[in-house]
Amino acid sequence: MVARMISWMWRPRLLRMLFSQARLASRLVREPRVPLLTKMVLLLGALYLVSPLDLVPDIFPVFGEIDDLTIVLMALAAFLKLCPAGAVAFHRRSGKGARTALCHRLTRSSTPSGGVLSDRHSVGWRRLDWHSRPALF
Repeated sequence: MVARMISWMWRPRLLRMLFSQARLASRLVREPRVPLLTKMVLLLGALYLVSPLDLVPDIFPVFGEIDDLTIVLMALAAFLKLCPAGAVAFHRRSGKGARTALCHRLTRSSTPSGGVLSDRHSVGWRRLDWHSRPALF
């Protein structure tokens, strides 16, 4: 019974990891440091997903879809392995930073002082308009 509960607890973590890997792959596809042949691995996985030829036909209800999902996940894992380590590390760091910045902005926007404008004023930014410009003469 305990093992069954633990396996249910891992599923959200597994989905979260899958979405983060897919987000990382979408960033790396646009990265110019990643070779074109490496990007073709993802394209081949997507082509297998939409092609009518399968290892296990889709006539079998569960096994056909599991076959497609397995090939796509293997293509995603191979793509991430073949990408340059520097590019992967950079986009992993920037993805975490963007996620924490979004969470911070969402929590700050619920404040009664106005959210993003209060962040700008607390940092010291000010709105430039005609009255705050210095005189030219």
